[in-house]
Amino acid sequence: MHIGVDGSFWGGQERGVAVATRRLWSSYLERTPRQQVTIFAPKIHASEMPNASLVPVGPLTPISRIAWQQVVLPSLGREQGIELLHCPCYTAPVALTCKSIVTVHDLIAWTHPRLAGWRNALHFRLLVGRGIRRAQAVCVPTEFVRRSVIDYFGIPRGKVFVVPWGVDMEIAPVSRDVAILTVRQRFAVNEPFVLFCGCIEKKKNLQVAIRACEEAGLLLLIAGPPARASQSLLPESNSRWRYLGYVTPADLSALYSAATALVFPSYTEGFGLPAIEAMSCGCPVIASDAPALREVCGGAAIHVPHWDVSALAATLRAVSTDRVLRDSLVERGIARSSQFNWANAVASFSDAIRYAGSN
Repeated sequence: MHIGVDGSFWGGQERGVAVATRRLWSSYLERTPRQQVTIFAPKIHASEMPNASLVPVGPLTPISRIAWQQVVLPSLGREQGIELLHCPCYTAPVALTCKSIVTVHDLIAWTHPRLAGWRNALHFRLLVGRGIRRAQAVCVPTEFVRRSVIDYFGIPRGKVFVVPWGVDMEIAPVSRDVAILTVRQRFAVNEPFVLFCGCIEKKKNLQVAIRACEEAGLLLLIAGPPARASQSLLPESNSRWRYLGYVTPADLSALYSAATALVFPSYTEGFGLPAIEAMSCGCPVIASDAPALREVCGGAAIHVPHWDVSALAATLRAVSTDRVLRDSLVERGIARSSQFNWANAVASFSDAIRYAGSN
């Protein structure tokens, strides 16, 4: 079976979805080198996946990517003889003639359309349901999203597969002394800090993190690529928070390893990759009580209601001053994050591929 992959959204300052799906495929190809795979992606990824053929794509803007996926990709798939196409970012071509697997990372466009933005909400509502229903298999990152997809779209339980994300191999713990020195040299930070990591978008609830850190008297460092209109989500600059923008995996590893805690107060998530990345680096995690975050963190984080600034501030103060509490969170976090690896993800994904190929 000849598998195609829509990797047109990979590259550049990647968000979690792009990082996770790219790593899933590189790990899959390492473990199944004889599988015939053609990837439609920016040519910079050719060396990363030597066992696959690569058809160069892009660069594409968000609008042009929609047009490319719907108009060009079906034609390229036919030219390449693709028998099963994996669409790892919610949507699939309407005119697709081969079998398909669609990965859906969350249903925020349905459950929280205001947070998704009207463009994304409209785009997803027009295309996601159609792609899910005609796909031979659907992949999701958590059991919470699996139940949501089944309930919203009425599709058979048997064709929805939970493929949890893993910690990127480029994210690795750094000794605390080295990490603190690295952060000092790279970002001129000379005091303890709390870290926020994620794309700067409405669902991340960043302003609650800023207000809680101000109340707790702690410096907040914000790391992550900007989204559309992200400047409006950042209040006026002051001495108690700094926006670092997109940071490299090496710098992110140092930030996780040096931070007092990761604060992650999202309104909603489909998975929450920074939580397990932080845990893998020995960083305590304080997250909202969103269902997917509770599932992923598995009792290894402290959960606070996403709206409760005072409770979040009190928890930050406790983690920064109580060594026993911090050590407990670090120990539980390392154990929990070890369960999220790409070998497990590939095993689940392989089940989805086999199911899709036989249906």
